[in-house]
Formats: sequence, structure tokens, C-alpha cells
Amino acid sequence: MLNRWNFLKTGFYEGINIRTSFSSLLQAVESCPYAVLVITTPDPASDAYKRATQHALDVLGEVDSVFARISHQTIPSDPPDLPAILRRRLFSHVDETARSAVSAAYADVCQRSSALIAPPPQDRTALQWFQENYPLHPDTLRVIIERIASNDNFQNTRGILRLLGMTAHLLRKSGQGEGT
Repeated sequence: MLNRWNFLKTGFYEGINIRTSFSSLLQAVESCPYAVLVITTPDPASDAYKRATQHALDVLGEVDSVFARISHQTIPSDPPDLPAILRRRLFSHVDETARSAVSAAYADVCQRSSALIAPPPQDRTALQWFQENYPLHPDTLRVIIERIASNDNFQNTRGILRLLGMTAHLLRKSGQGEGT
């Protein structure tokens, strides 16, 4: 790992100019028609490796001008994508008829019991909210995202997949999760 303080003070690491090294790497990648250079860094605010991630971001910040003219930033997943990712990865099949019926029933209960149940987000109706999150309950995901995923050692989407996958496995194994 780069010595963060030495690099930030001098721009060099053990005699190697980082900016020049990245520039050479970028030129090599540009000269190959089917080559791509991918640099990924997790979000330091929510990743299990905050210190190392922040260090990598500091180093990349120092050489940002080298990449600025051709870089393209891609975010692998955003919170609105999470229900679809979980549905696709955890369930082999989701019955669309059941999805519509269950979502409509939940939306009806939500509207009739608005004093007891948290309302959907402002930009969605209760029906949309339940359909987007089906077969998981929207409040279950909200709790996981807000409370559990805020833990420094929890790896957002990957961690949520692992947690829900283990939960579904244990429910099936105990005979309580026939529909999961």
C-alpha cells in the first residue's frame, strides 16, 4: 500500500512519480483498441474498509487530471435499484399475478390504517411502493438500509444479499419459508 503521507507531501512513492506512472498506464490502455482501464472505489461513507478506501481516493485525487479527459464514472447500484437487485438475486421466480394482488392488498391496508403504518415516500403511491419492493416488504428494506447497512463494517448491497439469503435459507430449512 502506498505510504499516504509521503505521497501526499512529495507526489512520489519510493522514487516513482505516481502521476507519470498513471499517465503511462493510460497511454498504454488508449493505444489498445479493445482495452479498458477500470478503477473502482467503494463509497467511503458506507464501506467496511473506510480508511483504505479514503486513502485510495486521496491518491486518485492527486492524479485526477491525468484521467479527467477520458474518464467515465459508473455507480454500480443506487438505493432505488436495490429492490430489483434483491428480487433478481434472491428469488428464481416472482409470480407477477401474486405481486399485483399482494401489493394491492397491502396498499389497501396501508390506506385504511394510515395512523399505524408508515406512509410510502412522497413521490409514490402505496401501490407503487409495494410493487417496487415485492416480494419484500418496503419497511423491511428501509430498516435494513437505515439501521443495519449504516454499520461501518456492512457492505451495502452485498451485505444485504448475504443477510437476506441466509434468512431465506434458514426459513426454508425450518419449514417456515415455503413461499420464499
